[in-house]
Formats: sequence, C-alpha cells, structure tokens
Amino acid sequence: IARALPAVDPRHEILLSSAGLHVTAGLRALRVDEYASNHWLGTFAAMALGA
Repeated sequence: IARALPAVDPRHEILLSSAGLHVTAGLRALRVDEYASNHWLGTFAAMALGA
C-alpha cells in the first residue's frame, strides 16, 4: 500500500515503518517451534524478503 502512495503522502512513511516492524516481528516469530511459525511465517518471510 505504501509503495502505491506518492512519497509526499503523509501516510507513506507511516505505512513503510509499520511494514518494517511487521516484517521484523514475523522474522522473530520464526524461532518458535510450531506449525504456524515453521510453515506460514517462513512462506511470508520469503515473500517479504523478495524470494
């Protein structure tokens, strides 16, 4: 969403920051040993990192 907004839009930086925090939290959660973390978060992490 942030990338679709013009850089001068006041929501742009807020959304970029929020996305960064979300990715960081998701990557930390990969250390938890359960199905949701091991499978789905890994998939989303790969997508978030551009794999």
